[in-house]
Amino acid sequence: MSREPPATLVWVVATFLNITTSAFNSEIAADPIAIAWMRLAVGAVSLAVLARGIRRVRLSRELVVMGACIAGMNAAFYVVVPRIGLGLAVALGLVGPIAVAAGLARARRDLVSILLAVAGIAAMARPWQGEADLVGVGLALAGGAAWAVFILAGRRAAPGAAPS
Repeated sequence: MSREPPATLVWVVATFLNITTSAFNSEIAADPIAIAWMRLAVGAVSLAVLARGIRRVRLSRELVVMGACIAGMNAAFYVVVPRIGLGLAVALGLVGPIAVAAGLARARRDLVSILLAVAGIAAMARPWQGEADLVGVGLALAGGAAWAVFILAGRRAAPGAAPS
């Protein structure tokens, strides 16, 4: 019989991970890729501790893809933030999940929500100003694409989930 960690413990570990990586990112003049690797290492150790009692998790192609996507998302994000700023980096990173939502939308209200999200991204990105670093924008969109692939792979990896 497998034991699942309590939701509170998962929340505490996730919060610790985000706080420590934010602190490292803002206080240490380190290479962005080093920050991304540190975040991945802390996350991997945290997951190993949490998953110790879970026996039903098996390595699969989807989980490998998800791990690669997490690495790509983090690397892109930490490289992009100094180039284009936090707000634009986050806004452009959301393009991937919104594209997945648009592709999976079934109801009219889903499309209204997606249009509102796109309007929010446009408001944050302000493409009409034309001052963005194109390399930074491209890397942020690549991070968003990695996020989209992560979501789709997660749908396939989840027990009992509908195929994508």
